[in-house]
Amino acid sequence: MFKVEIKTGGAVFRSEHMVDKYGDYILDHHAYEVRIILKNIVKLLSAGETDGKIMDSNGNKVGWWSYE
Repeated sequence: MFKVEIKTGGAVFRSEHMVDKYGDYILDHHAYEVRIILKNIVKLLSAGETDGKIMDSNGNKVGWWSYE
């Protein structure tokens, strides 16, 4: 089983150019940061890792992953 949990509430997951009707930045529709995180997990799997915490580009812990 492969599990991934990514909390996307942080600024790094938001679009700086798009706001909702309340003036809050919306999720990046290109999912740029999510793609970076998934590519990093692929590298770790290729190196033989089976689990770990997920850090965003700003250095914040945003989740975890595991492969059993």
